[in-house]
Amino acid sequence: MSAHGCKFFSDALTSNFDALKTFTDNVEGGLTVFCPMDDAFKNFMPKFKNLTADGKDSLLLYHGVPIYESMAMLKSNNGLMNTLATDGAKKFDFTVQNDGEDVTLKTKIVTAKITGTLIDEQPLAIHSLDKVSTSLDYPSSFFIHSLSLSLSLNNAELHQWRRSSASLPHPLSLLIPITNLRP
Repeated sequence: MSAHGCKFFSDALTSNFDALKTFTDNVEGGLTVFCPMDDAFKNFMPKFKNLTADGKDSLLLYHGVPIYESMAMLKSNNGLMNTLATDGAKKFDFTVQNDGEDVTLKTKIVTAKITGTLIDEQPLAIHSLDKVSTSLDYPSSFFIHSLSLSLSLNNAELHQWRRSSASLPHPLSLLIPITNLRP
């Protein structure tokens, strides 16, 4: 993926052991990866860096489908598709829509267009996207530590914490249950 314009996504995936293991475990039974192109992922990177570990894991898993889908198969099917991030009651899916030669993945907040196919060797297909796919449910449950910081620290403390430990979640973020927030 790195050599074909998906380096940022590939680097994020390979640095996340749990997500990488889930992708790897699904290859044999069939796996389709929707890889955001570098420009799209680079633009999303500030949001990605603010995600919790679970949030990063879910975002990466949201770009995988546990079945093989060639471009021809995607062009002939419309409808909901579960992702690797779907887990029981947590429904992380998107809608595949096609219009002639164009295929898009539509969520509640973004529509990403498939721009090409990097690999199509059954049981693995990797398609490139023009945007990072996210669902409305996804950001509300994983940007919690940013909100907890604004509730618990004054401006000077917040600025100092961001400089010294921006990659670490604030301890209060674990104590504040947040539901149905809009990003």
